[in-house]
Amino acid sequence: MPDADVPSGNLAFDLCNALFRALYRLGLRHVVISPGSRSTPLVLAASVHPGLEKHVILDERSAAFTALGIGKATGRPAVLVCTSGTALANYFPAVIEARMSGVPLLLATADRPPQLVGTGANQTIRQDELYGDYPVRYASLLSDGITPEETGELARKLWNAAREGRGPAHLNAPFDKPLEPDSDRLEEANDANARQVREVEAEERPGVEWGEARPAAVPDLAPGGDEKAGHIVPEAPLAVVIQGPLSPMEDPGAAARLARRLNAPLLSETGGDSSALHDTSDGTAVTGFEGFLRDGEARRELRPQLILRFGFQPVSKALEYALRAWEGVPHWHLAHPSNSHDITVSVTRRLAWDGHSEPDCRLQPAGPDWLAGWRAREEEYARRRGEVLGSRNGETGSDGTHLGDGQLYHRLLPQVPPDWFAFFSNSFPVRDRLLCGPPLASPAFVSRGASGIDGITSTAMGIALASGKTGVLFTGDLAFLHDTNALLGGQLPSQPLIVIIVNNGGGSIFRMLPIAERGEVFRLYFETPQQADIRSMAGSYGLPYTRIETPSELSSLDLQELARQTGRGLHLVECRTDAEYAMNLRRRLWGIA
Repeated sequence: MPDADVPSGNLAFDLCNALFRALYRLGLRHVVISPGSRSTPLVLAASVHPGLEKHVILDERSAAFTALGIGKATGRPAVLVCTSGTALANYFPAVIEARMSGVPLLLATADRPPQLVGTGANQTIRQDELYGDYPVRYASLLSDGITPEETGELARKLWNAAREGRGPAHLNAPFDKPLEPDSDRLEEANDANARQVREVEAEERPGVEWGEARPAAVPDLAPGGDEKAGHIVPEAPLAVVIQGPLSPMEDPGAAARLARRLNAPLLSETGGDSSALHDTSDGTAVTGFEGFLRDGEARRELRPQLILRFGFQPVSKALEYALRAWEGVPHWHLAHPSNSHDITVSVTRRLAWDGHSEPDCRLQPAGPDWLAGWRAREEEYARRRGEVLGSRNGETGSDGTHLGDGQLYHRLLPQVPPDWFAFFSNSFPVRDRLLCGPPLASPAFVSRGASGIDGITSTAMGIALASGKTGVLFTGDLAFLHDTNALLGGQLPSQPLIVIIVNNGGGSIFRMLPIAERGEVFRLYFETPQQADIRSMAGSYGLPYTRIETPSELSSLDLQELARQTGRGLHLVECRTDAEYAMNLRRRLWGIA
């Protein structure tokens, strides 16, 4: 029970200070704050801890996706702080994405005291368990921790739940007035927190993480009978290793090392997160599969004897076609127990994987001809892709005036250095990167949990804030406009974040659907063309802007020079492409055998 002699403003601050001290000890480094009144104790406690980086973002939805990006980049949760009422409802899309994509996140939402709930009090709603079963853990500061010591223990439980459960943990914190502590309380806390920072910095060693150790789960990969009758794995199988999107808690190099051990093609969607993915001496990564696996003859020629799949469901539609076509092939899925993605219903064995341990592999490598067959298909597709996308504007005899979406990836991805990062929005960008782009040396990020277009720019900004790296975001015009409040924090990243806006006049991905034949109905209700002036928008936020309209302008765009000119923060690059022409290029690439 609270001490009756301690004023409520001091007690609330003491609890919040204990919360942040415990979280800092566990590894918290980023707090994302949206301004409000009821969250005063949380904000003040964060403000007097010099070890925490504080990011103030006005819009709660943008703030939540920024925190999601921090979790993607670091594998550690950021803390979101907001006031009561509808503020925390704006967190919901990011909460869903965090749970479905395995990203740790912590929410500290301020609330009115219980006696005001249901009375019509201003800015008061029912906040208890507002997010349903999406959080991996829910707690109320009022019932789960009331002394500073109990609050510190609660912090540990929430932190470990977010990391081990790979998702959001929610702490709801009711505060009564007064909300402000005494001034000397703030000064004492600041001094004590500064001492804690010095202690932690002296204790930390490279590679050491705070918190509980993760239990090891080492999958057993051995020849013999599979769990489904009739599925026999040879001692030296013709294996294929598939890596879809990963949780930030998972090591992208594990699949690469296994593929190299088995002399198996690695079909990875993660980009260059590990040097093992693009090792030029004996790496087995194969690119271009989004193109050549659309061909039935290629799928038959490359039919494996074992499928080893890591991570979440792959983005690639061609991989989906292949998994369906390879019915009857043993398909082993190595993933966290909470990840059971299997839209092709072809998994024959699920293997619990902690995300970093090496599998116990008793399989022998395939002969050299197996990987050579994949290499031949890769090289042929790369040659044909260059013919389609690498001429003046992708078509023989054209006048060089049309610009297609695919040409952006063909031209710009080779410019992204390994020490940058790239982020690909949902809809066409995440698909066009695989279809049209050459190998990517840098880490590649996506938001494929719920696959929405909300919060894309904010998520990329969070990755930039946490990583300190220069980044390139490829996003569509509708996804960009859906998250324009992210531009309020456009100067927050310390390094450049180049935002490539693929402006093809609306939701052109719907052109793949039968509804596209419905003319005006399709244009108004599905493609939803927009006329926003992105140049003026950039100016109103004080952000640098570049416009690309032709293949010749694209050929002169130098990303590294643009980053040097930008210095820090967002730089908007609007690429105005021809939607119908871009679809024709895709159809040509889809048809390549």
